[in-house]
Amino acid sequence: MLEHLSYEKLNEVLKSVKPYRNTDRYPLDKRTHRGKYMVPKEVNGKMEFHVCYYWKHTAVDITNAEYMMLSSEEQTKYHWFNQHGTKTLTEAERIFRKYDREPNPIVIIRDDNTAEFMPDYLGQGDRGFLSFFSHGYFTTNVRKGGGLYKQRGKLDQPVFKGLRLDITTHEPHESCNYEVISRVVDRKKAKHVLVEYERPFTIAEAMLKGYSLETFFADLNAMQNMVNDKYEGESFYTRGDKYKEEGMDLLKTDEVGGAMLLMIHKDYSLANRAERYVRSNVMDSWARNYGEPIDYFLRMKKTVHREIYKQCNALKERVHKHGDHIPTSTWDVEVKLNGNTVKPY
Repeated sequence: MLEHLSYEKLNEVLKSVKPYRNTDRYPLDKRTHRGKYMVPKEVNGKMEFHVCYYWKHTAVDITNAEYMMLSSEEQTKYHWFNQHGTKTLTEAERIFRKYDREPNPIVIIRDDNTAEFMPDYLGQGDRGFLSFFSHGYFTTNVRKGGGLYKQRGKLDQPVFKGLRLDITTHEPHESCNYEVISRVVDRKKAKHVLVEYERPFTIAEAMLKGYSLETFFADLNAMQNMVNDKYEGESFYTRGDKYKEEGMDLLKTDEVGGAMLLMIHKDYSLANRAERYVRSNVMDSWARNYGEPIDYFLRMKKTVHREIYKQCNALKERVHKHGDHIPTSTWDVEVKLNGNTVKPY
């Protein structure tokens, strides 16, 4: 990881490469690539290198009175900023803002040859910049906790703000104790919480396999109209929750009808397609591309099951330390640094 940004190599750059004129910025690529540079800083008597990718901009606000005291040249750096949106401001309430441009450090390289990741966000350009100096490459995978460093033949390395690793061995610094928490469905708990839904969903699935798309759309539209008539006058958003409530209740007596209402709740565009078919009595070819009735049902069933698992806490946690394989998870993956949850890249 970052093998070409070792402390030794950056120290050579400091000695052999001229900085940009009138700055303390040393280029890390062609001099024309002015957004790729390092800034040496002495901290507690030791030299450390801040590897930067372009700049960050910090807002500086001043009051109207402070603005009027500035020279005309200084005033041109500010613009009027209405922090209250459309509210009409008095002269005393006006705020003027400018943005100070500062180096945007991505990693800090210290004399023990460790690299600490600094940014709150690691965008595509940042990842490409770091990959240029590595034997592997930086990417993101939400199913493994966010930012990752991947290298052929080695385990994926999680990357996040505050991570400090040895550049050569990839071992974490003693101040960086992290763990990755993934989640998986606990089958025993899941089976228990899904008991009341198992029978109606099985019946609905078996019956929907025999439905044509035309019949399915017609019945779906009828179920939608039934709920709309019952809750006439309520807002669209409130009525959307009613599809779920009515669908769950109806599963006990009309499995297919209840499943249809749950499908509408999960995918309202499905109800729009059904309404257009009933109105025109023509099945557009594009409507068939979305799948058969059983496909709509299986997507809804999967979503409902996920909600039930979360509500009933039917998930179990798996803790992965540094060097452990991190399996792909469809559930939330959490990264903790020294016991505190960190925001993933």
